[in-house]
Amino acid sequence: MKIRSITLNNVRRFTSPARVEDIGDGLNVLCEPNEHGKSTLFDAIQALFFKPHSSRDKEVSTLRPHAGGAPEVTVVVETDEGHFSVAKRWFQKPAATVH
Repeated sequence: MKIRSITLNNVRRFTSPARVEDIGDGLNVLCEPNEHGKSTLFDAIQALFFKPHSSRDKEVSTLRPHAGGAPEVTVVVETDEGHFSVAKRWFQKPAATVH
């Protein structure tokens, strides 16, 4: 499985959709100054794959922006069977989908 793009919406500082796309094969480097969301990105990916959409624990709660809202994370992955979009939303109208 290869991650091809990541979209965050209502995740900490990203109250509007933020997307990292065109992730290629091999080594990819994410380089930004401090406080630009690198840790947020990795925390969101971890929650997407390892936290149930019904979870309200501390790790999921810390994804919420200060203004509130429902954190949403979407990752497009590539497998031998094709490309799939894996998405999760917590709190208001919690959902988990794979397309």
